[in-house]
Amino acid sequence: MVQVVHTYHVYKEQGKSSFKLSAEVDDEDVDVVELCFQFTSNEPSGMVILEVGIPTGYYVKTRMIKDENRHIEIKLVEDDDEKVAVYLDEVSDVERCLSVPLLLSDVVENLKPSTVRIYQYYKPENQASDTYLITSDDDD
Repeated sequence: MVQVVHTYHVYKEQGKSSFKLSAEVDDEDVDVVELCFQFTSNEPSGMVILEVGIPTGYYVKTRMIKDENRHIEIKLVEDDDEKVAVYLDEVSDVERCLSVPLLLSDVVENLKPSTVRIYQYYKPENQASDTYLITSDDDD
């Protein structure tokens, strides 16, 4: 028996996002990423997930994320080797900023940008993303 499957990848135009998101590396503490976000829709956001890509050679401790961000009600933090996911019950139209401390495990040269993404749990197509890059003084 032979079966043939055809797969077509069709570009699906993304709708306008209801999120604003920016990711910056703190100039004074190069191992902290500052993520600022807000929800711009008039409707409630519902549960939101903020995914932060972790650069090669770095890791995070989920407890540190909660400790650094007591001003934000964080529901849950999950991590693996490549990213950390921060679950928030709701995001409002007021901009909030969250700090993600990164801990160095191995020195890696020529790091590539890491991606940050925010999206609604029940409507993942409603999302925004940004990138950040950790550079050493030697790279300048």
